[in-house]
Amino acid sequence: METKRLALLDKEIKKEDFVFFTCTEDNEYDFDNKSLLSMSLQKLNLNDRLVVKYNNKEGLSKSYNDFLKKVRDSRNCPYVIFVHDDVLIQDCFILEKLAVAFDDYDIVGLAGNTSVNLTAEHSAWHLMSNNQPLVGEVQHINNGKIFTSRFGDTPSRAIMVDGLFMAVKQDALNHFDVWFNEKFKFHHYDLSFCLNAFHKKLKCGVFPINVVHAGLGDSMHSKEWEKSNELFKKEYGK
Repeated sequence: METKRLALLDKEIKKEDFVFFTCTEDNEYDFDNKSLLSMSLQKLNLNDRLVVKYNNKEGLSKSYNDFLKKVRDSRNCPYVIFVHDDVLIQDCFILEKLAVAFDDYDIVGLAGNTSVNLTAEHSAWHLMSNNQPLVGEVQHINNGKIFTSRFGDTPSRAIMVDGLFMAVKQDALNHFDVWFNEKFKFHHYDLSFCLNAFHKKLKCGVFPINVVHAGLGDSMHSKEWEKSNELFKKEYGK
């Protein structure tokens, strides 16, 4: 990790090389003035690098693919960060950290697994690790209190990463023809994307970036998640 810290000091970056993309059910006014993501990027002076799909009703996979097509054609932005609208980014070195992470990985997340059991009953990255170590960490907020969920080492290679924050190299995705699977709308889109990337030999990893996620992963208790879980097992299960 000490080598990574030193690399941050020497890394030259262009803010224009990075773009954040998010989807929200909110209208433009509510998102810009109330969302954790918007407020945090304003404080970091990165709000001009944020693209928002307001009033979103489409699945995340389709929205993400549509955006990738737009920026790939323009070739103006090498790095895309897909992030949920309920994420508070507090890391003033986020671009420097991503630049360092992209020296090693094509896909960068915050937390994930290092092995995948596709026969697991519940298709969630932290429940499919096949008794191998999880990696990374992320902060959460609950009842006004912030706590850190530390899963394991970071930086580290991973197979799957949580979709709350996924940064990607455009040229790698383009070269290996990797896309989001549009069968998955709001659940399992991140897992299927990482599996597709893994099968095409892209490198995925986690890196220590300071964010706070307002979500607690309780969507697993919904009927929508259960339906998506069955679809994922049919699509990828052995």
